[in-house]
Amino acid sequence: MISERDVSVHPPATAGFHIVGYLLNWGFFGALCVQVFLYYWAFPKDKLFLKLIVYGLFALDIIQTALITSDAFLKFGTHFGNVTIFASLKNLWLSVFVINAITGAIVQLFFAYRISVLSKSRILGALVALLAVAGCAAGIASGVQAKISKLNNLAAIAYSTRAEVSAWLSTSAACDIVITTSMVIILSQNRGTGLNPETDDAVKKIIWLTVETGGL
Repeated sequence: MISERDVSVHPPATAGFHIVGYLLNWGFFGALCVQVFLYYWAFPKDKLFLKLIVYGLFALDIIQTALITSDAFLKFGTHFGNVTIFASLKNLWLSVFVINAITGAIVQLFFAYRISVLSKSRILGALVALLAVAGCAAGIASGVQAKISKLNNLAAIAYSTRAEVSAWLSTSAACDIVITTSMVIILSQNRGTGLNPETDDAVKKIIWLTVETGGL
């Protein structure tokens, strides 16, 4: 069994990975703020449940960014110069494991609903929903396992939660593949009629967007 002493820490490399991650998180958060503002401005008449999904995900991202920023201040401010702090768990069990699992599941469940409506197949929608819930459960289990493991070393934690993390990532990936494939097939069946070229072009763009965002 791996222990905390089995992991060596290289300060420059470890600190570099952390700071890049924090900067990328804030960059993506800025892009998300712009997207939420555009949604608020362009779709004021959307259904209430759609607004709850958008603003709920935004709220979760704010919480996640606050937790990650707290970790960043702790490592590069309060404990500056303490090399071992870079291997500690801190808020990662919640910000990375739990919140990512929940937000991912919410998006996937929304697509499950859309697929069910567009394909008129409850079985296909239920399959996507089942994968989404299973992935979310595994992700939350990973975070809980990391928190209760009483380890304060990321490598040791990664080893102790490898089964839960593998189940989480593989299930979520399978769900994304099913969503992307289903959306492409459904949308492809609704274009190429030739009756309205503008509509066909719009659907084609949506297909490409689905592949680019969902597939990747």
